[in-house]
Amino acid sequence: MPQLLIWKKSFTTFDITGGYQFLNITENILFTHKGWKKLNGYSKSVLSFASEHSHEFHSCEKPFNLLYHLLKLSSCEGDIILDCFAGSGNHLIAAHRLKRKFIGIEMSVEYHKMINERLKFEMQQMHCKEFLMFFFIMEF
Repeated sequence: MPQLLIWKKSFTTFDITGGYQFLNITENILFTHKGWKKLNGYSKSVLSFASEHSHEFHSCEKPFNLLYHLLKLSSCEGDIILDCFAGSGNHLIAAHRLKRKFIGIEMSVEYHKMINERLKFEMQQMHCKEFLMFFFIMEF
């Protein structure tokens, strides 16, 4: 059963329309799952998480704490998390910290390399030797 969540940003997005549209201070999140599954806690459908202005790793990067919160509520240890647009790798790192397995897909070779470096660093910090990671580069 799909549900629309709203992420309330702490800043407005850059105006690429030249003043022809309203500036967005929110972003929609489509939350969907197969069948009925109880969440691991409670949350409102409007989520306020500070957004980073710098976009340290990717221009469309989502706040790590937002992704961590959503994964913690909607999955359990050992579940497999699929990120079809891995971008900065924040979903994958959040999944790893929550002891979820993960699959990431990214079409940019540049971001693929950067995500691999981030994941290697993450594994060293967590002193992990075993993890499941599938990572694909999609070329068109």
